[in-house]
Amino acid sequence: MEMRKKNFIRRFLICLLFSLVITFSWNQSYASSKAVESKSADISRILSVLGNKMEDPELRKKIEDKLSTLEYKKISLMASLSERIENESHTAGAEIALLLVTALIVFS
Repeated sequence: MEMRKKNFIRRFLICLLFSLVITFSWNQSYASSKAVESKSADISRILSVLGNKMEDPELRKKIEDKLSTLEYKKISLMASLSERIENESHTAGAEIALLLVTALIVFS
């Protein structure tokens, strides 16, 4: 009887561990695909805002290359600053946001 309990507990723990590993890996792949989609949308937003402020296509290409190498946290920050630039153009806040985006691109 004691041996049956141990076998049952062992099988139960193995199944539980297996299901946790499967669930965790599935959630990671789903979150990763969403982050890639979101990152590309954020990069597009940043480039569209910066495109209105600059006219040099070579510089735009360099910025696009630089943005593609940055981590998502920085891209997300720059996207929120770009949103502020878009919504509040010609204000001091928008100019400071543009300065911050430029500094993040140059020094990252």
